[in-house]
Amino acid sequence: MMADGMSTPEIARETGIIDRSIYQWIIDDHDGFGQRYARAKHVVALRWADELTTIADDRSDDYVVNEEGKMVPDHDHISRAKLRIDTRKWILGKVLPKIYGDRVITEITGKDGGAIEMQATRIDVLALAPEQRDQLKNILLQATKGKTEDESR
Repeated sequence: MMADGMSTPEIARETGIIDRSIYQWIIDDHDGFGQRYARAKHVVALRWADELTTIADDRSDDYVVNEEGKMVPDHDHISRAKLRIDTRKWILGKVLPKIYGDRVITEITGKDGGAIEMQATRIDVLALAPEQRDQLKNILLQATKGKTEDESR
């Protein structure tokens, strides 16, 4: 039923089961129901992906004959097809984000789009007094949350 595209409320009505019970079975994975539900939803999502081009390419009801006998665009039908496509795309992006989600790439650049400038400062630790070395050590441990260079890799 679910893999055929029926919604949970539709299944509840048809089977006479309260939809809250179905959701509880999903949460509790009652007799493996949660896993079967997830798989069925995955199958539905794949079918919706296949339907996208079919819906987009179907022009059969895009035009109607008006009162004057002229062929005119049926804006309601065209809008409904667009809504069906957009809804499926949105759900696919949420259900199968690795395949159909929007890919976000973050690029970090320096000033005016150039390279990031890095500055290194060399400190002669041996030239510091012992209490200054201890202070520096504590500051560095706080900055790295106590991890050494080997642990942070």
